[in-house]
Amino acid sequence: AAQLSHPNIIRIFDYGCHDDSVYFIAMEFLKGNTLQEVVNSTGPLTPRRAISLIDQVCAALVEAHAASLVHRDLKPSNLFVVTDGLGQEHLKILDFGVVKQINSNMEVTHVGGTLGSPWYMSPEQIEDTDIDTRSDLYTLGVILYQLLTGQLPFMADEPIQVLMKHLTKQPPPFSKTNPNISIPAPLEALTLRALKKNPDARFQSAREFLKALREIEATLPPDDPTAYEVLPQWTPDPSSLHEITDMPTQDLPVLESPSSDRLSDEALEALVEATLDEDDEDNGELGAYPSGLDTGSIAEMREGGLDGFVAYVDFNCPYCFALHERVNRWGLADKVEWRMIEHSGHILNGPFDLIQEQMLSTEVVEVHHRAPDVQLELPSHRCRSTTATRLQTYVQREFIEKQHEFRLALFRALWQDGKDIGEESVLGMLSENHDIPPALLEFCEDEPQELKDWQKQWEDEDFDFSIPVLTHPGTDRVLIGLPDERTMQEFFLGERSRVLDSGTCYYQQQPTLLISGWMSHIWSLLSEVKGNCEILQAPTPLRVQEFLSEIAVPDLLIVEAGHTPPDEIETLAKLAQSRSVPFVVASKTPSSEEEVQVLSMGAVEYLPVTGEDQVARARLNRVLRDRYKLERRTQEIHTDTLTKLSSRHSLLEQLRAEWARGLQKQDSISFVLLDLDDFKAFNRTHGYLAGNEALKRLAQSLSRAVRGPGCMLARFSGNEFAALLPGYSSVEARDTAHRLQETVAMEGIENNASHELSVLTASVGFHTLAASEETSLYTLVDGASRHLRKSRGRA
Repeated sequence: AAQLSHPNIIRIFDYGCHDDSVYFIAMEFLKGNTLQEVVNSTGPLTPRRAISLIDQVCAALVEAHAASLVHRDLKPSNLFVVTDGLGQEHLKILDFGVVKQINSNMEVTHVGGTLGSPWYMSPEQIEDTDIDTRSDLYTLGVILYQLLTGQLPFMADEPIQVLMKHLTKQPPPFSKTNPNISIPAPLEALTLRALKKNPDARFQSAREFLKALREIEATLPPDDPTAYEVLPQWTPDPSSLHEITDMPTQDLPVLESPSSDRLSDEALEALVEATLDEDDEDNGELGAYPSGLDTGSIAEMREGGLDGFVAYVDFNCPYCFALHERVNRWGLADKVEWRMIEHSGHILNGPFDLIQEQMLSTEVVEVHHRAPDVQLELPSHRCRSTTATRLQTYVQREFIEKQHEFRLALFRALWQDGKDIGEESVLGMLSENHDIPPALLEFCEDEPQELKDWQKQWEDEDFDFSIPVLTHPGTDRVLIGLPDERTMQEFFLGERSRVLDSGTCYYQQQPTLLISGWMSHIWSLLSEVKGNCEILQAPTPLRVQEFLSEIAVPDLLIVEAGHTPPDEIETLAKLAQSRSVPFVVASKTPSSEEEVQVLSMGAVEYLPVTGEDQVARARLNRVLRDRYKLERRTQEIHTDTLTKLSSRHSLLEQLRAEWARGLQKQDSISFVLLDLDDFKAFNRTHGYLAGNEALKRLAQSLSRAVRGPGCMLARFSGNEFAALLPGYSSVEARDTAHRLQETVAMEGIENNASHELSVLTASVGFHTLAASEETSLYTLVDGASRHLRKSRGRA
């Protein structure tokens, strides 16, 4: 900033380091008020006064932008108003602390983060994309909006919510924000133009912005406040956080705008979709879907034969809530059979710790990003949804006509009203509101048989333990995750056979506790967790060793000290550690010597079982919570733990990024799916350990066959691999698919489950698509899936 000398920019006289210890900047001394203080004290400014101040900011930006400097942190608290000798307001821009020099590699941000003030950040600054001088002009539009109306265009309680509104919402008209003022229409139009999401739709330079301001100023009547019906006293809306307090410049997460392929219902009318050419047996090349459908029409979905759809959802999943809200809004809730499952509702009750809140808030923000059409709030604490799930199941059985409205009420109670649907008082109130007998809650002590059946069906299907799931068993179509509205509509209308999206919840099975010793001796310890865990008992140390030697090991081992001698505890400790199973020791006769001894063996906790056992229960709960966090963090690495390849979630995120790049470059992208033939039969014949070894071996070989720039290989589901090939033509994709298929056969993995072939084989499908606004990444994956099905004779 020191190189700038404009009268509307703070003067910097000197800067440096004094005595190698004190860094300093010497600036001119100003007497006056920040523009923030002016607005908070006076309320909306008259149009002429607002234009005069913004005019001066524009004039300063003309010089700064000419020097290739983007301020990135313009806001009223960084604009200082002084009064000169003639009584005229003179404005100075302060604080170039996060300035960016275009074409320079010097940055003060870090990877995965962006600096700025949430109230005023442009969409491209939030996304941390390549910003230019037009970002400052967006911010200037926010400031002008605030000066004219007295309020900001986008308000929320949390910074992340403000950022999402900048990305997804249109600024409300002045009349809605403040009906007590009257602003000339050209000035409002100028402000809203500056607030366009797309930089190309805004003013292209500060000079152009300045010229437009002065043209409007020349048409204004004399500066009489009463001419604009300004409020006689500044009384801001209480819902706007009292006064508009300054939200400090801070390090914020990088967000992305909702997918550009999300279209309105009107835009869907012009949609033309691509699919496999049914006459080409070897290629997933482009061809038109059989058209004639009224693309995406909600009316058509309501009137069409949509019977036979099944959804697997969990109350505790924000993606499931968003999917349910959309289906309900389209009037299709009664067209779907909703099957409730326990996906993560067994997690212990209680307040969030910071890590747990961060996990859920990440999902909630992602749902805001994927489904800005759905109102969603972050719950204040964790709740266990088991009772609510059972109650909903009994309602579906006994009160069929009320099942949809009651499910909707349960979802909204949690995700919009922040209520704890694990509390019987909340469930009782909701039941009363819907004329459902509260006595039905008494049945919820027992798990309905339907829930057991649905859980097993969901786990047995090839859904990769993900939710939400929409499926149509009659046509073998499936949608996993939360895609955009257009894709969901196309799935309902039968134009998508397989939709996979990265917006899914991770599955956490109920933890399994193995008790070594007398259950009755430590029963009091389990009072808070026994309903949330599978509990196994081993009467002898030998039986414990058998459990720990099996393929599926428990999540936690609890050893009763009085029942198991120290030498046998040490033997079990070594075996547990070799299988990565944490263990705790519970003692009815606790002592410090025993505690030191078992902790030295590697026990993660020592549980004194005496009196009320509050300490021991708290320690056990902490161990379980820490175990959950560890498992969740492991899953969030985006790496398949068995094969060490990228996970499906990671591949789909990379596909989303490649699609965005393809839209800019008009480049083609290819996608290959490889499915191991009859792998379930292979597992039954050779055992799951042999199946796992085969997958690991194949992963290494297949990864060597996918080596191109930007290419990515992932484990897509249990026995399915996928390759992302950006820039590949259909011929190159076909060659890669055949090479992967040959790689599997050449491994020569013995397969006694097949009567036709003696080795493990695979089927492949691929699709090549030029990224465009008329198609989407879902078309690419769906095309490869169709081609795979066709190659296996299941079209």
